[in-house]
Amino acid sequence: MYQDFEQIENELKVLKLKRQIAIEELKAVKTVAANNLDPKVWLQPLIATTTRKFGLYYLLKKFL
Repeated sequence: MYQDFEQIENELKVLKLKRQIAIEELKAVKTVAANNLDPKVWLQPLIATTTRKFGLYYLLKKFL
């Protein structure tokens, strides 16, 4: 499998770098998930839609 210690050291370096990359990817996924679960993200479209519907209703009621 391995011919000398240099190959083992190189393999360990590669594995360490892959581990660090995986950790950074998990941090990014965690950040995205946290942002998606933020109440503002859920409430903004609801508030915008409600405002538009009731605003239009109010204008129609006022002019009719």
